[in-house]
Amino acid sequence: MNVKIFAAIVIILFTVSCNSNPGTPASPVTDKDTLVISPAIIIDKDSLLTATGKQILVFLKSKQYDSLVTYFSPTDSVHFSPYGFIGSGGQTLSAHDFATLLINNKIVNWGEFDGSGDPIHLTLKQYIEKFVYNADFLNADRSAIDSFIGTGNSVNTLKKVYPNSRFIEYYFPGFDKKYGGMDWTSLRLVFKEQNERYYVIALVHDQWTI
Repeated sequence: MNVKIFAAIVIILFTVSCNSNPGTPASPVTDKDTLVISPAIIIDKDSLLTATGKQILVFLKSKQYDSLVTYFSPTDSVHFSPYGFIGSGGQTLSAHDFATLLINNKIVNWGEFDGSGDPIHLTLKQYIEKFVYNADFLNADRSAIDSFIGTGNSVNTLKKVYPNSRFIEYYFPGFDKKYGGMDWTSLRLVFKEQNERYYVIALVHDQWTI
């Protein structure tokens, strides 16, 4: 037997023998004698997605629009869609494009208004107020992960355009009873998972359309 191993065994046996001696009073165990191993903090993906969405809503509500770029993907631009039918309008902006539009207040064409067909000519800040955070979605009546709540008479193409992405919908069923729910509104945040983080790749506004 290896001499070092044999010596170690002898020391362990000797220590156990001493500690088990009935004539020796046991020392009380104190906190400093106890090694506490904290369990690893495990955050499931739904919780991470929810937390990411909430932080984006905080930035939107407080109009800290410049902070949104921290949630832009390093490799993907972000699409802004005024309606659930993605592709009929909107703008796709890189982090640089987004930051530039915040500064210069340039008027951009975001598509066409539902019903009238008039062009949506708005600055980025005006667009966010009308077609992104047009209601207090941080305190939405309902929210859902990877499933739709608000449905209208237009085609929702989110899953077709982003088949492998996750999303959160924040929803209000309406605000005035006289409209019978036809004034509902939703904001859908679409995400891409990358390097164990979720990055927003689309902000999709939806409502009842004509």
